[in-house]
Amino acid sequence: MLRVTSDEYEAELTRLIERCHEAGLSAHDRDQMLDLTTHNEGTIALEHLCTQLHEYDIALSHETREAIRKVSKAYRVGDDYTSLLDELPIAP
Repeated sequence: MLRVTSDEYEAELTRLIERCHEAGLSAHDRDQMLDLTTHNEGTIALEHLCTQLHEYDIALSHETREAIRKVSKAYRVGDDYTSLLDELPIAP
């Protein structure tokens, strides 16, 4: 079984935050989330990410949604946050 380290999850979360910034997440929110991530607060960063994506109705690809869900499971983010992704528009 492949084991993923916390550093790999942090790196993936950082990539996802940047990808969401490219999709429309504000620079201010991105910077806050990256700061949380580098201070071992990935769970809070992911909860904030899901909330802000929903708040600003940012379109995401299926691939990005699934990647967020996968990392969210690793960080034990509740379904009440990741379910917000289902309400977002789908990016082309």
